Amino acid sequence: MASAGASIATHGRRGERLLDGPARWLLLPAWLALRPAVDLRNHAYDRRWLPIHRLPAPVIGVGNLSLGGTGKTPVVAALIAALRAADRRPMVLSRGYAGDGAANDEARTLDCPVVCDPDRHAAGQRALAAGADTLVLDDGFQHRRLHRDCDLVCIDATRPGILPRDAVFPLGRLREPFTALHRATALVLTRADQIPPRRLAALERRLNRFGLPLLRCHHRPTGLVPLTGPGPSAPPSALAGAPVLLASGLGHPAGFEATARALGMDVRGSERYPDHHAYTEADAHFLAERAREHAATLVVTAKDAVKLAGLPLPGDTRVLQVEAAFAPTDATRLAELCADAVRRAPQPRCAEPGAAESG
Repeated sequence: MASAGASIATHGRRGERLLDGPARWLLLPAWLALRPAVDLRNHAYDRRWLPIHRLPAPVIGVGNLSLGGTGKTPVVAALIAALRAADRRPMVLSRGYAGDGAANDEARTLDCPVVCDPDRHAAGQRALAAGADTLVLDDGFQHRRLHRDCDLVCIDATRPGILPRDAVFPLGRLREPFTALHRATALVLTRADQIPPRRLAALERRLNRFGLPLLRCHHRPTGLVPLTGPGPSAPPSALAGAPVLLASGLGHPAGFEATARALGMDVRGSERYPDHHAYTEADAHFLAERAREHAATLVVTAKDAVKLAGLPLPGDTRVLQVEAAFAPTDATRLAELCADAVRRAPQPRCAEPGAAESG
């Protein structure tokens, strides 16, 4: 069980603390300027005043409506697996870290070629030239410039952000009003196992009002692997009852912490860093010292592991791996959505497998 006295420390997350407190009303002038701009931009695309470009291949988008982590990356991985099971050759189109075209942490965890470019149309052309026949647009629900044949929108069950009182940034966590879900093809309710059944039922009733297919998934731990060097994967329950220190740079670290506790880990502390945090040697020394203080094993996420590898961390540091697990009926529905998108879309001409290109 988790230690009742477990400490949670935040590092450089002032923006999120501001959004959670009454001080956010200081941002009202910015909201009054940004909120109409969001509506105007969407209206311009809806009316085709701004161009929407189409690629000669099926494009499936996976995105979200709110800021912060919604568990999107495991859903992208599940989508890639479904496409491969249908004998497709998918590649992922990503904006890249900070929009600079460099592969971000999520992209580096995917077992799939990724093309990173802020211009997703250009990225798609490069992916098709490299042999892809289906394109997965990562974090692209607000990227209106590129046509999608299917748009999956992830909604975190633990903080869905679709109630009338929820506000568009900077007064809240929404990227655009929840009414924008009318553009979606289907909704994916992530972390559906982390809220009580009664609350889940109420949330599903709210989502069903949009008249869209609703898929549910939970983040299923698949193993604990060493951070550095080769080593066998241990069962996710291998640290049950053992003292652990968690470290994460996520948009929603509470989900990672809940998973660790559900596995029976004795969570002595959790160090929360900003989303996409670039870890330094100083961070590594701090985490190593904290782990020693608690006589605990350091446990990190796969997203953080790609940036922590090579830093001076304890040799027993473990990476908790998770996947998006769908019920059989929802997994079938996901496959059907993929098939529908492929059937409706134009197919690449002379698409042949080629060298995978990564951003």
